[in-house]
Amino acid sequence: MAIIKSDIKTTDVDRGQKKLLKEVDEIGDIATSIGIHEDAEPYPNGQSVQKVSFWNEFGHDLKIAGVVIGKVAARSWLRSVVDANMKKYEKLRTKLQNQILAGKITAEKALDRLGFRIETDIKNNIKKGGITPENEPSVAARKTGFAVGRPLIDSGHFLRQIARKVEPA
Repeated sequence: MAIIKSDIKTTDVDRGQKKLLKEVDEIGDIATSIGIHEDAEPYPNGQSVQKVSFWNEFGHDLKIAGVVIGKVAARSWLRSVVDANMKKYEKLRTKLQNQILAGKITAEKALDRLGFRIETDIKNNIKKGGITPENEPSVAARKTGFAVGRPLIDSGHFLRQIARKVEPA
């Protein structure tokens, strides 16, 4: 009978699996939001930019002393851009997911990149005057400079408040 002794040792080397599993797990724990957030700086007169963004997106009744005297048309600045570019965003999302799985970027970075693309598209659409309907003649007449012919741009304050955030879901 022969007894053979072996000095072979096995070592488990983590080649990034733990990090990858952490990133994949994190995807469901964080989200990106794009738009006018609660902490947006109000207009100089104290008016909430978040309220104004809602009124512009969906339209609203114009009231004086509680009496409806007219309607302000919806000027979708958010839904219209997202709807028009959904295939582009889905393609980017797939690309970013693959980069996460390859360990090239974190889930947080991927969501920030996706949010940046959407935020940029929204701002560019507003800047180029891609919002309809046009301003009423009385509003258009008082606009000057860059704001002429661009609904949702007057002082530029609204545009500057559009932002993205990556936060816990």
